[in-house]
Amino acid sequence: METKKSNMGTKIKMIFMQQLCQVINNIKSFIKKQEVLYNFLRKLYIIITNIILILKKIFFKFIDRNIDNQNLNINIGGGRWVRRHWKVLDFPSQHYNYYSAIIDYKHDLTSNKPFPFPDNSVCFFYSSHTFEHIPQEFCQYVFNEIYRCLKPGGGRTTHHGSGL
Repeated sequence: METKKSNMGTKIKMIFMQQLCQVINNIKSFIKKQEVLYNFLRKLYIIITNIILILKKIFFKFIDRNIDNQNLNINIGGGRWVRRHWKVLDFPSQHYNYYSAIIDYKHDLTSNKPFPFPDNSVCFFYSSHTFEHIPQEFCQYVFNEIYRCLKPGGGRTTHHGSGL
């Protein structure tokens, strides 16, 4: 008897979820057909998410101010990536126009200028799918800068496409 109730509950949940997905898809289709409404909602979404990200940054900066000064973790090319104990090094461009308050260190990786960190000051560098967007002639300089800035025993992780 318990198994039948359990199966019945699962079937009801599945039917409900299918109907909910259908309603959501219908709403999406309607909104996309209303170009002015769609553009307004898209811009509103971007504004709201930027405000939330900025508030997160302010909150993390306040509660972690003593910890983060000693243990600097950098996400290279992180854009809108906001996590506790992490700072973002990125460069707004026409392709990636992030709200500048979200980026902690504005640095063009193709400038061949030193990273804005002293020698041996960064605990960890992380980068995901950034290096495949940088012309190859600049990559060695960026890796040299990572090495220069890393604390002894520090580390780095890079994820990239198979083209590198």
